[in-house]
Amino acid sequence: MLVIDFARPNGGTERVGVIGSCRVHDPLKEVVRSGRGAFRWSAFNAFTHTPAEAAQHIAFCRGVLEIPEPFAQYILRQEKVPILDGRLPGLVASCTTFIVEMSGLEYLRCGHYVFNQDYFSQQFVRGSGTAVLEWQRNLSSTSPTAERVRAAMASLAECGKQPGVAAEEILCSLRSIPLTSDTYGTELSQMVHDASKRWIFVPHFNVSEDPGQQIAKRVVLRDLLQRHAEALGHEFYDPTPLVARAERANALQGDGVDSYHYAQGFLATAGDGLYEKIMEKPKSEA
Repeated sequence: MLVIDFARPNGGTERVGVIGSCRVHDPLKEVVRSGRGAFRWSAFNAFTHTPAEAAQHIAFCRGVLEIPEPFAQYILRQEKVPILDGRLPGLVASCTTFIVEMSGLEYLRCGHYVFNQDYFSQQFVRGSGTAVLEWQRNLSSTSPTAERVRAAMASLAECGKQPGVAAEEILCSLRSIPLTSDTYGTELSQMVHDASKRWIFVPHFNVSEDPGQQIAKRVVLRDLLQRHAEALGHEFYDPTPLVARAERANALQGDGVDSYHYAQGFLATAGDGLYEKIMEKPKSEA
């Protein structure tokens, strides 16, 4: 989580907790570099993509959730769980606004914990052999077959990964949980730990209304997020119009080829959009 004090144009500051991926973190870092904000916290900068991941991350930063050491690399992108000194929970409690990006419609759950899909693929699956890759590709909301688990355990050993209790628990217990119209609102409401704060929800930007699978999922997510955020009395900000105005080749990495990351030269523009949304008068005060 980032905690940033943003300068208001008419004086004073707005303390904002920032949760999500590089698509909100990096643009808002540009706002800080422009002199309109100051970091109060920027460590443990793990990314989240779904309500369950965001809820877990916020709970950890508030000091009300402990993360098991063997799971740290799949949640926090580091091997050791950092020890909170009390300062971060206090900063989270002092935030007046939270801006949270949501960019996924499924997540990985292992018992009580939620894994970042990218971190898990990089740290657990990569270099673990074809049987582990096959196990990952068949993850669902139901239990994997015993044969698939045994093959994955053997593959880990063959690749020198020294499978232990944690690996066996992951192979047996990990589930891929899809979010639906019926479940999205419930998980979003459970993520909001303090409804008295201002919450601004941001979807993954869209780059086209082309009905390709990736774009179609983003449209579904955008509509779900907007509907449920507003139904819960929270705010919504879609960065897509900024991308459209700048044109894809200018807004996205690789001259528009990379549909996941903003181009370096566009970060300041994306940050300005987020900053302007934060500076708006909340609907509750309008």
